[in-house]
Amino acid sequence: LHEAAPAGATIEVEELEGSTRPGLVAADAPVIKIAQDAFENTFGIRPILTRSGGTLPIMPALADKGIPTILTGFALPESNIHSPNERMLVEFFPRGIDTIRELYTRLGDLT
Repeated sequence: LHEAAPAGATIEVEELEGSTRPGLVAADAPVIKIAQDAFENTFGIRPILTRSGGTLPIMPALADKGIPTILTGFALPESNIHSPNERMLVEFFPRGIDTIRELYTRLGDLT
């Protein structure tokens, strides 16, 4: 923020009560590749990785311990997630189940 602020601007950042730090998993972490492979196998296209905001305090706690996490879903951007008219395509339900089954199988193979 300081680097992007115009000359003479004052920047103050205050962490509010109840907020949490972000959790970040490296894009090249083995579990991320496994998840991408599972999605590609069931949906026919490799998913892109995006960063998004949210309030899941467990994510940075796990990241601090070196535990990589996968946070994903099966809805499209136009699905209005968490809104009164949230929706998901019916055909995504069985494909989602297949993806998770494959993901868990591949994760189990890590041990």
